[in-house]
Amino acid sequence: MADLPVSLSRLLDVLHRLHAVKDVADFPMHVMGVIRELLPATCVSFDQIDLATGEALNVIDGAIPFTREEFMRRWQAHCHEHPGIAYLSAGGDSTVFTISDFLTRRQFERTGLYQEVVRHFGVRDQLGIILPVPGHILGIAVNRDTGFTSEEKKLMQMLQPHFVRAFENAQLFTSLRGASEMDFRSWRKHGLTQRECEVLRWVVEGKRNGEIATILGTKPGTIAKHMENLFAKLRVETRSAAAAQARLLLDPATILPNPGQPASDAGGSPA
Repeated sequence: MADLPVSLSRLLDVLHRLHAVKDVADFPMHVMGVIRELLPATCVSFDQIDLATGEALNVIDGAIPFTREEFMRRWQAHCHEHPGIAYLSAGGDSTVFTISDFLTRRQFERTGLYQEVVRHFGVRDQLGIILPVPGHILGIAVNRDTGFTSEEKKLMQMLQPHFVRAFENAQLFTSLRGASEMDFRSWRKHGLTQRECEVLRWVVEGKRNGEIATILGTKPGTIAKHMENLFAKLRVETRSAAAAQARLLLDPATILPNPGQPASDAGGSPA
């Protein structure tokens, strides 16, 4: 930890708050606030691009120099010039990178993306943190007028799995909200019964067999039998592994939120 730009106690506090998010709609602003505490930035944005349609959605935590419509016009015209997006679209698997990893400052300043969009935000470099979601480019962009140190990149590389898990948790809790109206299609298509899905939902929330039995109005022994079946079907051996597998089996396309802001105060992002 000695070579990281934050103290251990501060880092633990940030992680605790990061994993407290239970609503996917709150996740973008929450994670941007967390990153603001760790890295100085001109602005931070949460960006989502649908690779099939090219549709881009975004939230930014600072003022923008365009209307949303004008930003989207410029962004759609030049987003293919973003070296990180080109890298990911071509199958690149790095989850933390900067624009300067791909282009020199002069090369980047020659692009239409920089001239039409980025320079208006006072930004010269960007650090991207990617959250893997099938069919999408989803990530947090830290934007500023200076470069990023190797220690700052190392910190974000260390935290990236925590950002992913916090996002998955927020997706999961959001998708399961409202016990009487739960939609278990993502789990049912993997062979789980409706009752097994109900049990799994409470396992994910940290409930023990006795608590689940009380919630579902049955006996702990019955829950234990459901747990045996869940372990077999999910090919796991522990409750924590079952909860982790439950997150992986979610269908992101059915629950990925539109992180855009209301039309009255919507903003774009520099990337």
